[in-house]
Amino acid sequence: SAILGTPMVGSCGARFVLAELAGLDALAAAAPDAAAFARHLPVIPGQEDVGVHLFARQAGGRLRARMFAPLGGVPEDPATGSANVALGGLLLHRDGGDSLAVEVEQGIEMGRPSRLRVTARRGADGIRVSVGGGVVPVSAGRIET
Repeated sequence: SAILGTPMVGSCGARFVLAELAGLDALAAAAPDAAAFARHLPVIPGQEDVGVHLFARQAGGRLRARMFAPLGGVPEDPATGSANVALGGLLLHRDGGDSLAVEVEQGIEMGRPSRLRVTARRGADGIRVSVGGGVVPVSAGRIET
């Protein structure tokens, strides 16, 4: 199977199914199936939509990820802060340790590459995760009244 381990649900408000894939080829081959989303991950009124956040490990401790949420109107997202917050919490919880810092590449397969820095630390109040990165403006607008 291309999926390593058991997929888990993580949340930082929005819910995501998080699954590690065996490698970059499996990640590149992934495609959303709206009918499968509707059967297995239905939108529940009053709750945030569910996305599927897939990731694969790369050399140097980096990750590459893809996030799909077709029922929420997002066929694929090039940089998903909320999904990567959930991923950082899951990785620190699952892998142990007091902290982690990882670079996540996202949007590569859709031609909109993004690099996000995910850091997580374990403290007396639980796991705290932050995500940051730079942006490349792709459009601008102005509202005139």
